[in-house]
Amino acid sequence: LQIDASNSMSHRFGKLLVYLATQVADQGWTQFVGAKGEVLWHKIVLSGSSQGGKVATLLSRDHLVARTVMMAAMGSATKEAGGAIVPRPWSSKPRKTPPSRVYGLWHQQEGANKAAHILLGSYGVDAFGGVVDVDDKPPPYGCSHMLRTNLLPQSGDYADAHKSTAADALQALDDKGLPILTPTYIYML
Repeated sequence: LQIDASNSMSHRFGKLLVYLATQVADQGWTQFVGAKGEVLWHKIVLSGSSQGGKVATLLSRDHLVARTVMMAAMGSATKEAGGAIVPRPWSSKPRKTPPSRVYGLWHQQEGANKAAHILLGSYGVDAFGGVVDVDDKPPPYGCSHMLRTNLLPQSGDYADAHKSTAADALQALDDKGLPILTPTYIYML
């Protein structure tokens, strides 16, 4: 499937920012748009969960952004006959955003657990350390950018693990009703 430039995610994102900068300028959107209406990518933090994380990955490949935070989504891979996990070609292309600005968080009980470290490694993120289980450790997690949780989702069902790193209604909460992973999110951002 080929997407023309006017329907690309980059173009649509730029149009949205220009709209926000002109329609609700008092909310601070103008700081992300240049004088000619261009996106000031270096000021943008991209974050997404699942498919949204894959879009963030793709955009941060094509643009130098301030940070990329992926939750339960590190890119795309295929499983070869021998069981080896291989990143799809688009995941392995040279990236404009350096690995020092890329972070990933996923749940140990979801399918991404098998491939996340491989995909993040293909971006060079493994240079900052291996996978760190964050549930009982405070930041800075040995400065790793590959973070994993095994907290029971708020629903009480590990079937919701994939969504639990981003969906408010599923995040594990502490005894004060706050997301246990709050320090992890702050660290990644």
